[in-house]
Amino acid sequence: MMGIVRRLPPLALALWAVAHAGNAASAADNATPGPAADTAHLSRSSISASADAQAMLAVDAPGRFSIRAASRTGVALQLVDMIAGPGELAGEAGVRDGRVDVLLDKGIYKIRTVG
Repeated sequence: MMGIVRRLPPLALALWAVAHAGNAASAADNATPGPAADTAHLSRSSISASADAQAMLAVDAPGRFSIRAASRTGVALQLVDMIAGPGELAGEAGVRDGRVDVLLDKGIYKIRTVG
């Protein structure tokens, strides 16, 4: 008996960081911010969307971060703070991709995916 094997595409994790220097307001502050250079690093940029997995996030400077999943099938995300513990699940496995918008201090965090 032969079955059909469906290979799911890898899940892409995207990290968007915005750092604020706390300087006086100017016209440049109204511009759309881009990703801050070298403020955070993911241990893996892609993960299989077919199973639960994890990646480590190293934050080098405090700031506002947006972490999102990009898949064709829908993957939930969960941010785990090593001190405060796991946060809520964002997204729903098999339905929609998750996105987490958070303020993070310098440190190491775990990102769990539920596929």
